[in-house]
Amino acid sequence: MCLRRRAPVRVHRSAGVLQKAHYEQGEKKLRYAGLCKRLTKRRNSPATAWLADASAHPLQQALKGLERVCQLLRQMRRESRAMYGGGQ
Repeated sequence: MCLRRRAPVRVHRSAGVLQKAHYEQGEKKLRYAGLCKRLTKRRNSPATAWLADASAHPLQQALKGLERVCQLLRQMRRESRAMYGGGQ
């Protein structure tokens, strides 16, 4: 599989790891715009120059997908707390 096809998957995974690290440190969650800014920095970094070979659109769509998944998980947690009495 070519690197261009794997790039969105790698971006999605690394963004998930970044979100988890922020959560564990008690920091505010990065939103889509913040993740896109970090993606731009990484695309311009020599250490991750392979990101520049891929189109930015699929990479940003991967970040948008992560944002959607996070929103759905938060909504499901709220609904289950309301249904089951907040874990009491």
